[in-house]
Parts: sequence; structure tokens; C-alpha cells
Amino acid sequence: MIAHVSEVINKTGLGDVISSLLGGFEIRVKAGGPGHGTVKKWEPELYVSPIIIYFSSIETRKVLRENTLTQRISEFGRELLQEFLKNVSLEKFIAVSRKFTEIIGLCPEEVETVMSKFAMSSMVMLGNSAFIMVHPEEIHPTISTLREMFPNATIVEAKIDYRGAKVIT
Repeated sequence: MIAHVSEVINKTGLGDVISSLLGGFEIRVKAGGPGHGTVKKWEPELYVSPIIIYFSSIETRKVLRENTLTQRISEFGRELLQEFLKNVSLEKFIAVSRKFTEIIGLCPEEVETVMSKFAMSSMVMLGNSAFIMVHPEEIHPTISTLREMFPNATIVEAKIDYRGAKVIT
């Protein structure tokens, strides 16, 4: 809860702490930190791995200080969450993520390019970064294509931790 409160006070994010505790794919059903918010876990029907392509940062604090933008994020976020909950699937996740990106209007040109070339991709909120969901056999060809397209970007083959945050001793 301390980490959640710190995140809200410092405007460095809204809701990341509770989802980190669960791991895997999750849906934040009710806002709030651990013990107050509600998170629902879901498993995609297909095994996929995320590839992250990072171009540069967008300072979350600056974005969250803009009241009209945070109001739009809340309003449309709620609507799109309800749309997603009607059909929880990886395809629907990508569709509502892209719709949210379009509505919020913060999508940098490089991210738009990624989204136009890769169907299972969208913008990382909030940042000048994109994620692409690929099947294991597509990881290396996708990374090669991204390196050709964006030689100065940072490209990461990510793994999904299905266990959530834990203490390492």
C-alpha cells in the first residue's frame, strides 16, 4: 500500500502496484491499491510473448498533471474496460488498447508506425514505446524486422511473470 500511495502522490503511475502483485495478464476492475482495488487475472487462449520497443520516455508526472487529459483517461478507460469485459481475449485487449491510444491522442509517430506494421501491437501507457504480442516462433524474426526499421530503438524480448511480485532472499 505504501508503494501505491507513493505512486499516486508523486504522479508516477496509477494502479501499477496492485497488478504487479498478481502477475500474468490482469484486468484492473476497481481502482485502488492493495486491499482496496480489485484485479482479475485472465489467461490468453494462445501462448504469446511480448516484445517491447522503446524510443524515448514520456514523463508520466507531466501527463497526470493535465486535468483534462486525466479526466479523458478515466472516462474512456472505464468505457473501454466494460467493452473488454464483455469479450476477454487477446484480440479484444489489443483492439481496446489501440482504441484507447487513439482517443487519448498521445501516440508518437514511431509508435504509430509499429502499430501499422504489426497487428498485435499497441502503445505502452505512458511512453514513447510499443508492445507487440507474438507467438514464440515469431520472436526472432520480429526483433530482426524491428532492428531494421528502428536501428536506434531499444528492443526487449520480455517474459510474462505469472507468479507476481515476491520477496527474493
